[in-house]
Amino acid sequence: MPFTTQAQVPNGSFEDWTWELGSDEPDEWITDNLMGLFFGATFATEGVGVEGASCIVLTTRELPSLGIRASVAYTGSFAEGPDGYPFTGRPELLVGQLKYAPVGTDEASISVALTRWDPVGGQRVVVGAGAHTVQAAVMDWTSFELTINYLDPAAPDTAVIMLRSSTAPSAPGSVFSVDALDFSTGAAVNGAEAQPIGTWLDAAGEQLQVRSPMTLRTLQVLDASGRVLRSVAVGGMSTTVGVRDLPAGTYLLRAFAPEGLLLRGRFVKP
Repeated sequence: MPFTTQAQVPNGSFEDWTWELGSDEPDEWITDNLMGLFFGATFATEGVGVEGASCIVLTTRELPSLGIRASVAYTGSFAEGPDGYPFTGRPELLVGQLKYAPVGTDEASISVALTRWDPVGGQRVVVGAGAHTVQAAVMDWTSFELTINYLDPAAPDTAVIMLRSSTAPSAPGSVFSVDALDFSTGAAVNGAEAQPIGTWLDAAGEQLQVRSPMTLRTLQVLDASGRVLRSVAVGGMSTTVGVRDLPAGTYLLRAFAPEGLLLRGRFVKP
């Protein structure tokens, strides 16, 4: 049946966890912990987040008779089913933060599928989909952007997001941490070249003042490689960020409005 309401990413910050069936489970997500329970193994655990207190940590395990198994988490719940959650938007991106400690040449992945119910064909149709593969170690929290490619002009009614600690594991032990998932339009107000986020660095080079044309939920300071150096909650149109300890160089700003709009900017610390 089609869904009729919309959410962003339920518990995309992984702040909410509930003890369920013998292990802590992230609310609004389904993990492999139930399967691991029979073997005394935990696939998904709560870790220290980059935004807020928590994140999800997925670990590839080796189980007796089943071999090496990737840890998988996807949106849904045991109560409501694994078929995704109501979503009617057409965002350009799924964004978030990740870390990855692979074993050998292992790779992790994040994927999203937006679908709709086709009453004529009596089946689900893929409206848009995308995937992001992590092909090397990422030791510090780093932002990612997953582009959603659209195959159907209609609006979706359902979203499914899947996280995998391994795509083709040859050994157990790969650890994949994910936090701050959200959909974004990817649009920058007044265009990307206009740099919609205004910045002013004080004379001492210690405090960065930031102003936005709209209310911001979160502001991030990133280095040139995309590594997140600062992540602060805003809740208004302006904020001040301490940058005293940052070395001289060019830094990127990324901000999220409550409705998911993504804004960008940059500043230079002399």
